[in-house]
Amino acid sequence: MKSFLKNYQIELPNQLSILATDTLTEKHLVNKFFEPFKTNKIVGHFPLYALTRLNFSLLTASDYLATSHYMNQKPIDSLGLIDKDLREKVILAATTSHSYNSEAYHLAISDYKVENPFDKSGDNLNLIRKNMAIELLRNIRNNIHQNLFYLEAPTGGGKTNLSMLAIAELLKEHEIINKVFYVFPFTTLITQTHKVILETLKLSENEVSLLHSKAGFQSNEDPNSEEKADGKYGQEKKDFISNLFVHYPFCLLTHIRFFDILKTNEKETNYLFHRLANSIVVIDELQSYSPVHWDKMLYFIHNYSKAFNVKFILMSATLPRIDKLNLPLENKPIFTDLLPNAKQYFTNPNFAERVKFRFDYRDATLEISELADIVIEKSKYYLAQNEGNGVFTIIEFIFKKSATEFEEAIDRRFFDEILVLSGTILESRRKEIINKLKNEKNRDKKILLITTQVVEAGVDIDMDLGFKNISLIDSDEQLAGRVNRNVKKKNCEVYLFQINKPGILYKNDRRYTVTRDKISKEEHEDILKTKDFKKLYDLVFERIDLQNNMEGIENFKTYHEYIERLDYQNVHDKFKLIDNRNLSIFVPLSIPISIEDETGETENIFSETELNFLRNNNIFPENGCLNGALVWDLYLKMNDNKGGVNNYTEKAISRKIIGGIISKYTFSIFYTEKIKEALKGFSNPNKDFEDYLYLENYQLVYNYEKGLIEAKIESSENCIL
Repeated sequence: MKSFLKNYQIELPNQLSILATDTLTEKHLVNKFFEPFKTNKIVGHFPLYALTRLNFSLLTASDYLATSHYMNQKPIDSLGLIDKDLREKVILAATTSHSYNSEAYHLAISDYKVENPFDKSGDNLNLIRKNMAIELLRNIRNNIHQNLFYLEAPTGGGKTNLSMLAIAELLKEHEIINKVFYVFPFTTLITQTHKVILETLKLSENEVSLLHSKAGFQSNEDPNSEEKADGKYGQEKKDFISNLFVHYPFCLLTHIRFFDILKTNEKETNYLFHRLANSIVVIDELQSYSPVHWDKMLYFIHNYSKAFNVKFILMSATLPRIDKLNLPLENKPIFTDLLPNAKQYFTNPNFAERVKFRFDYRDATLEISELADIVIEKSKYYLAQNEGNGVFTIIEFIFKKSATEFEEAIDRRFFDEILVLSGTILESRRKEIINKLKNEKNRDKKILLITTQVVEAGVDIDMDLGFKNISLIDSDEQLAGRVNRNVKKKNCEVYLFQINKPGILYKNDRRYTVTRDKISKEEHEDILKTKDFKKLYDLVFERIDLQNNMEGIENFKTYHEYIERLDYQNVHDKFKLIDNRNLSIFVPLSIPISIEDETGETENIFSETELNFLRNNNIFPENGCLNGALVWDLYLKMNDNKGGVNNYTEKAISRKIIGGIISKYTFSIFYTEKIKEALKGFSNPNKDFEDYLYLENYQLVYNYEKGLIEAKIESSENCIL
């Protein structure tokens, strides 16, 4: 165990190191560990909870790796840690990637006075970005030994770039830090940030791991190596280990996967638990998580930061300061603001006047057809105001059904193209839409994007006009973040309307209930105009604290008792960021193996590993597309144990690869029996598998460009799609 800890560069503080490294007798060992609790040197039960999980992680991981080494006669020669060379490369790249980064890095140590120019211009915008970088560098250097940080910056201010500067500073000062995690609420954000990190930090693909359902199987070795080409799963076995234990210095993963690592009792996920020690964790878009779990998030973030020496950076343009929550913690968590003067940037015209909120139709009773006329009218007006040829307009609905009705009602004679983006759109089509909108050659076109909330905080697009069904206040702001994103245009507006009542979807969200009960319409407007979300979040915190102080109900006290009792199952089950069951729909159409990216170059939908895997199973592209029906038959064959692979590792690799492939043909919706029964009319029950429904007759109910056609589903519940 000592050797394993040393190899992973894990140094555990105080009581957490005892069971992992001591060689005393078991009885003496247990007495020695519990002594601090008996003498009241330690308050709380988290150390014991964390220690037992840590030991389980270390024991199972070391056993697995040792067995793998013995069985495969392949030593694990890299644990994917940040070494000296990579550390120096990241620091150099982060501080020179933009001209204002390089200037900021040097000016931060001088007596340079940070400016906040109010004249709107591209030069002033970059000056403000540079000044934010200077302020961040100064604050992180002055608080370099703290573990908890907030990074609140306006849309267009470059939060990801600022976070990479913070990472570089922490790596420079703390040689013990050996891993970086980026945590996101949406896979789209993972994809976007992956590209930015590779370019900005000059990282290679084998230095960054992607952990999400659509990532598929990843190799961290040279594809031309002898082991890779030997055809005997030599390198693939090492790749499997690297995927399982995330032997990559940088890891981008979903919030569900990350918080599962913090709390789960499931063995495979718990393999990664020890990897948290001495790491940096950047959690993006914190407001995307339901307030019902903010207290638990704070509890784990605070305790793991101390116990495992984890540096947490929480960032967003609408950042809830969760440390205001009143939890029964030994010491109140102290967060360092990396931009303590963020208010001045939010109110600067270069950001504050990026988008103007309009409330003309917020309380109006509108028909879909009337809304369609308004969208065309305002788009024409924008064109006239800007004397241009093109306008990019986005309209967001709460429910997919309303989006579909609007798409059918809109007059197509004005817009050159009408695009639909929703949760039922497949990944390849989603990328086609985003690339089309980001391609500068299309800026002189008139394009309308009809969408649901999948665009909020998760899609890097730059629209000119916005329309949104009013919902949560911070959700409204997130849609505004897709308009005039690069802060270069004039007369950009976001109109709020109400076709669907937000309470249908958000009735259990405290942000909705406090807005309804405690915030006037005038205050609602003021929050969006001034970007001051403190009033909203403070009211939410009050309600969370009020509930946590109540007796006889399930609240944080109840949850903390699970930790005290080492009730691992309930610790895991009672903290689920998404607590809805999903129904996965497989659409067996043919999708392209590659598409055109935002610059007109080729972007691959299927990786070379996936294409080789399919070729080895006699599935080949036809006319540049891959047939989903053939893919599904292969998937069923593999799960029926008829795939011809007997070795466990080879089978696990194959299932990981095929899992990434079928995700390209799959979308998910909230599970209800009525919707499942309605969709079964278009499926083939003989080919359904577990929670997957095989939409064999998809032509009758599904369109590649528009997604699921709700009108074909005889269910009163399809409005929730």
